[in-house]
Amino acid sequence: MNTYLFPGQGSQYVGMGKTLFAQFPELINLADKLLGYSVEQLCLNDTHKQLNNTQYTQPALFVVNALAYHQQIKQSGQSADFLAGHSLGEFNALYASGALSFEDALKLVIKRGELMSNAPQGAMAAILNIDETTLQSCLEHPQLRSIDIANFNSREQIVISGLAKNIAHSQAIIEQQGGRFIPLNTSGAFHSRYMADAQQQFAKVINNTVFKAIQTPVIANVTGLPYQPDDIKHHLIAQMTQPVKWTQSIQYLYAQGNMQFKELGPKKVLTKLVQNITQDIAQNSEQDTDRHSTRLGTNLLTTKLHVSPINTPIPAEQRQTETMLAKAEPPKLSPQQHVENWNLHHPIGTQVRSITHVTSMTNPIMTTRSQATLIFGQRAVVYLHNFNGYFALDELQCI
Repeated sequence: MNTYLFPGQGSQYVGMGKTLFAQFPELINLADKLLGYSVEQLCLNDTHKQLNNTQYTQPALFVVNALAYHQQIKQSGQSADFLAGHSLGEFNALYASGALSFEDALKLVIKRGELMSNAPQGAMAAILNIDETTLQSCLEHPQLRSIDIANFNSREQIVISGLAKNIAHSQAIIEQQGGRFIPLNTSGAFHSRYMADAQQQFAKVINNTVFKAIQTPVIANVTGLPYQPDDIKHHLIAQMTQPVKWTQSIQYLYAQGNMQFKELGPKKVLTKLVQNITQDIAQNSEQDTDRHSTRLGTNLLTTKLHVSPINTPIPAEQRQTETMLAKAEPPKLSPQQHVENWNLHHPIGTQVRSITHVTSMTNPIMTTRSQATLIFGQRAVVYLHNFNGYFALDELQCI
């Protein structure tokens, strides 16, 4: 299977799309008519230094992404099994899915760029080398509570968004926790509460837009899961103030099995993020396998030595843990049969608890957000809402 990915704001550069414009004159003529200026001249020359202005950046990137998509189809003849776009790139994914025409998609992007450009001045920064939990703790500082997380780009990269003074103040606090702070070249606090007014105005435009049925599954930024038929308007409106769940999106796609990713657009920012995310998945899978093997070995040893030479009472908590682990031994089914059996008996929304913990403080109740699936072709997992990731079926207990 394959997924086409479309980048968002930040991937633009002068000269982008140079080899594409001449190939699709009809689309360029339509874009110029809607924009009121030459998108080719903006991308290739940027005479008036406007390309990094959000009002111009977003339509320019949408057009170049769309041309890259058409070139890919033209050259390979291969359509995608899934589509995903980062922020602005989600409009390209919906266009490629058949939900929007080129004209309607570009009209939305033009308005979106205008509204976001006129939003209150803000700032964004990429935070590297600390995890989400540590970063969230930093943002609990009294002076940082007005900062929002804008992008979950990968385990190693999370983007924050807020007023410029607060973002600047956060640097010292985050660096004290070992994080690396990289200011981004943006003029707005995108994907944060500060886009609320722009969001309300954009909602009016969205509600007047007619969307067609999605022909190819599109992964939504706000959920990290495929769009459902009635989700398009809601998700595109919510996207303006909600974080981009890129890590969760790639986790879902990777879990579909044997997935190939192809980035269509300027630069290869998303390609690098995908590499980081999939490497983390592989490493976590190996660690999970090792932990499972260790637990299995412990269970077998306990079974063999159930007659202890020393009559020492077993603590109640240990007995409870061993009982839970014994009950959790996977059935004599293949991984695919395990998935099918789970989906037959446990609908989405099932409440579960991890069997690897024994206290309520470290063992919260979680709910499933997807059907069970196979990753790596042999590991049965399900996506959990409160965990925001995949969990192995043989490590869960239904409530």
